[in-house]
Amino acid sequence: MMDNIICFIFCLLLSAFTNCAEFTVDLEEPSREQEAIFGIIKTVVKSFASLQYIEAHGLENLVSQLSSRNSGIITFANHQSEYDDLIMWTPLAWGQLDIRSFRWVLAAREQIECSSALSYLAPQLKTILINRKSTIYKDIGLHQAAMFDANYNLGNFKSWVHIFPEGAIFQDYGRFIAKFKPGLAHLIMSCDRELLEELNEDVPEENLRGGRYFYSEPLPTILPIALFGTHNLKPLHQGARIGQQVHVFYGEPIAIDDMLQKLKQDFPFGTEKRLELMRNSLTKYIEIEYLHFYLKCYQEVFGPLEKYYIESNDTGYFKNKIAMDLGEISKNIFIIRTNIGKLSDDEKNSRNYREELNKYLALLKFKEDYLIHIEQELKLTDYDRERISYNLFGVRKDIESVERKLRDWKQKKDADILINISQHNLSKK
Repeated sequence: MMDNIICFIFCLLLSAFTNCAEFTVDLEEPSREQEAIFGIIKTVVKSFASLQYIEAHGLENLVSQLSSRNSGIITFANHQSEYDDLIMWTPLAWGQLDIRSFRWVLAAREQIECSSALSYLAPQLKTILINRKSTIYKDIGLHQAAMFDANYNLGNFKSWVHIFPEGAIFQDYGRFIAKFKPGLAHLIMSCDRELLEELNEDVPEENLRGGRYFYSEPLPTILPIALFGTHNLKPLHQGARIGQQVHVFYGEPIAIDDMLQKLKQDFPFGTEKRLELMRNSLTKYIEIEYLHFYLKCYQEVFGPLEKYYIESNDTGYFKNKIAMDLGEISKNIFIIRTNIGKLSDDEKNSRNYREELNKYLALLKFKEDYLIHIEQELKLTDYDRERISYNLFGVRKDIESVERKLRDWKQKKDADILINISQHNLSKK
């Protein structure tokens, strides 16, 4: 009920200023009408936020970036409710919310267009509508108009763009954050000058429609945000609530430049599916970095994990501790897999290659045993059990692959020994 009232107030007030269905923000010279509409939006949203108990932590990290604006800014957060985006920027002071510097946000088109009120409000709030693969829209995937628009604003105006990398709302609060989609990594890569030509060539003709990527120098600053409690603020398929406790954490920038350079070296130009491999590796890197940030924030809200474990019968502690452990294991696996990928053909014939493969195999088997232990010992939801099964399947496929590579290495070495023996015998004759 509350969300319908908010939308009604929005539309009623905005209709006094404009009757147009489409709204485009002129970042250079916004009209008085645009500024007035934006002022109304700020007033209504901040009034709604004042009915909640919102605690902002580390807000200075975002404010300092907005003040300096030496580069574009990409913020990203976990997604617990339809109001996450609104709650994210309301802690900013009134003067820091200017229409020119205000954020652009990527939102699912089917979620916005299902409501006439939201369809009207979205453009006023600088929303870029993105088409998810599960929809009927033809313009889907990484190379779609929404990604071109986000990239254009970062490259040409050094704008602030926000994205939810999980790609959907997840409200199972005991469960951990969902796996990140590749959209965030793709957006970062699209701003890199060295990858620009390659990315533009990768755009399918049917998706192009005149779209092109623009580089951004320096690369955008990447800031993580963690949200806690917004699932209570706006439960799925229910109206908004008031008087809810919400925590918003603004993290320090994630180091991206060095990681991108490392990936370019690991996957040099000419590597098959180079962009896809880089995108997947960058997504995993960001996901692991965010995981550690999220867990620190989690402990600030709920206290030390050990204390939470002792005082609570919930399985939340187990799931978050598991996520921390798996994050560390995955990080080590990622490092060793990257090191193996950098070895030359000559190095792959050496004993060092076999040792690296054995280390890799040991880590994979450790991860497999850990997942099996979780599956057997913990009471899991169907969703958690499905994710564990999915992870086990992936790990076992990797184990098979590494074992096959070890067998191939041994067979090649045995063959080389036989050839050397034969040559030695021939030379004796």
